[in-house]
Amino acid sequence: MAEQTGEVLQKQSLPQYPQNGENVRPLIEPGEHIPGFIPDVIKKHLPQKSLLSHPSAIKTEGENGSVKGEPRPMALRRIRRELVGLAKKGFRQEAVLEGHAWDEIAERFLTEQQDISVDMGELGVQSAKYIVLTPPESRRTEVQSAKPPIFLIPGISLDLENMGILLQKAVFDGRTAIMIGYPESWRGEATDKFGEATEQLKTYEPHTSFFEGAIKTISKNPRVIEKIGEVSEMDLWGFSTGAAITAELLRKKAFRSQVANAVLICPPSCVDRKMTHIPIFNQDIPVSPKQFITELLDSTLANLTDTAKRNVSNREDFEYTADHRRRMTRTYNALRAKTLKRTDWWVEDKDMQVKEGGKITVAIYKGDHMTEAIKVADKIRANPNLDVQEFAGAHERCLFDPEPLLKAVV
Repeated sequence: MAEQTGEVLQKQSLPQYPQNGENVRPLIEPGEHIPGFIPDVIKKHLPQKSLLSHPSAIKTEGENGSVKGEPRPMALRRIRRELVGLAKKGFRQEAVLEGHAWDEIAERFLTEQQDISVDMGELGVQSAKYIVLTPPESRRTEVQSAKPPIFLIPGISLDLENMGILLQKAVFDGRTAIMIGYPESWRGEATDKFGEATEQLKTYEPHTSFFEGAIKTISKNPRVIEKIGEVSEMDLWGFSTGAAITAELLRKKAFRSQVANAVLICPPSCVDRKMTHIPIFNQDIPVSPKQFITELLDSTLANLTDTAKRNVSNREDFEYTADHRRRMTRTYNALRAKTLKRTDWWVEDKDMQVKEGGKITVAIYKGDHMTEAIKVADKIRANPNLDVQEFAGAHERCLFDPEPLLKAVV
């Protein structure tokens, strides 16, 4: 495949919070009745400025010029609730500082996304969104600042917003982090030849080459270097399909020489799967109906508190043609088929490596019915280069409850 080159493009900014405090209403007014959250003795003394300083309804402006209000991301509502609890225990100053740090990260996540374009030779130019996030000053530490930036590859065909608060929590914990979306995502652009190659190639190419080219381009971008410094090494993380792509990148000698540590979260291709058609959803699901319902209940109905941690923003104001969706869907379907086929990616002779002294962590969730990686956990452990960590929860648990994972790997 031709050598990848890329160009970082500038487009209109994404939906964003109101500027200069315009139309800002405090989340918590003095004396406001909020059952179950704050006792009157605390509500009475709260200042006009809330723990999280932006309003619940944020002003958004899409690329087509439409303007509407958008609710605060659910993940931040959960965090706000936790900070109120912290203030209730007498740690109000700490809660205010943490709230402002979360707001800063969330606002930059919405407003600083950029476009990355990768020229893949005969396959044409593929484009996607990416974000570079650095920790707020109040969250920086010498230990975390000394660590390399995290590059995160999301789950199958996703934009950035669909990755919950995993990336933002890593930044809140003091790490610099970069995430890159897929060219066939809603806000990306993939060519027909890219989709054809995805159908024909048995590996996770051409996606592996796309992300390799995107990482190289971003690392060499002068604006990125000015923001985070020279990227001499990195930590490479992948979630779900992104974990499979990460595994392939770790087999490329030239590329992996820059990877200090790697984390494969909920890796697919662990068992052979068949698609199950569930008419009520009018789509094929790679689990049995019983497993699907169990997964749905585990991640939504049975854990309403955890569901409130999700941070997915609906972008109804973006319009695309039927041809665009046809091309993107073709690539997605071809990539999805690869995730359902067992590849024994973990065997030692696959030659996954990182820099000397580094570690490859495989994060497996015991209730993950999508990949069923738990079924081959012992086989993965047989590879001495892989450190297997098991966590409670379903496939998407780390996206709205990332603390256990980050505690183990950050």
